[in-house]
Formats: sequence, C-alpha cells, structure tokens
Amino acid sequence: MQQLQSTLIREETWHRADTGCEIATNYLGTQSQCLQCPFPLCLQEIHHSTKQLLLNNKLITEIYKLSKEGMELSDICERYPDQSPHTIRNWLNCQKKIQRTINTLRWAIPYLPPNGHETK
Repeated sequence: MQQLQSTLIREETWHRADTGCEIATNYLGTQSQCLQCPFPLCLQEIHHSTKQLLLNNKLITEIYKLSKEGMELSDICERYPDQSPHTIRNWLNCQKKIQRTINTLRWAIPYLPPNGHETK
C-alpha cells in the first residue's frame, strides 16, 4: 500500500516544472532547480517560527546572557520593548531546544530573507 501511495505522489508531481526558489536563485545568480539545490535542506520548508528564531539569533543570545548574569525578566523586557514579554519568557524557558535548533540550522541564516519570507 505504501509503495502505491508513493507512486501516486510521484506521478502527481511529474508534470510540475522544477523552478527552484528565489533564495537559491539569488544565491546561485541563475535560475535554481530543487533537484540541484545548493542547500542541504529546503529553506522554504523551514517552519516560519524556526526562521524567526534564526533571524533573531543575536537578540536571543543577548537575552540569554543577561538572564545568566541575573537580570530579572521584567528588566530584560524593558530593555527590549520591541519584543513581547511572552516571547522573551518563551525564549528563556526553551533555551536548550532553541540553542539546538539554532546550532543545527546556523548555516541557513545568511540565506534567509530579512523578514523570513520570500518576496514572491
């Protein structure tokens, strides 16, 4: 049954042109193709929240440092008014998981659009 499903999925995608993505095209300087992608992982398939973690990497690292130095959450929130207290608290509560994610995908940071979205 699984082989039948796999075959059906492949047949459904055969008619689609491999036009790659804007990120890879910009990186290569020519039209990209998914099957010849220069990246080890599809940047379009990285979840939006993960892209935001990667793009906020420096800020998150600063917040971790301040917390480790003993600064209270309320003081950290005052220092970074553009970030919601809820977000900062979540970053602090999930520090190990976030650091693992950032360390695993650090290579992708220079290639992500500044807002985490392609322009297309």
